[in-house]
Amino acid sequence: MGAIISALAGSLFTLMTTVLQFILQSVVIKFVVFFVLFFVVTEFFDLLTSIIPEFDIDGLMADISSGGAYFINLFKIDEGVSLILTAYIYRFAIRRIPLLG
Repeated sequence: MGAIISALAGSLFTLMTTVLQFILQSVVIKFVVFFVLFFVVTEFFDLLTSIIPEFDIDGLMADISSGGAYFINLFKIDEGVSLILTAYIYRFAIRRIPLLG
């Protein structure tokens, strides 16, 4: 009876060490790596947003005639151009980040 209990205790100990080893070697390490990547990317975009100047599309469109300006304002072209330029800059920046681009 004592041999059976010691064998079960040894198996249980082996199982617990295997599970603990898996958790410490893979799960915790991956969590730390992805947290660091998340933190770096979010801080990078905050820094990038402060560096990128705002686009003055309204100043560029001041020379357009009133008929053209009506349709530009109707379709919100000034906001669309600003969004597209910002998206291109972010896409360029994301492709320069290792492991993400």
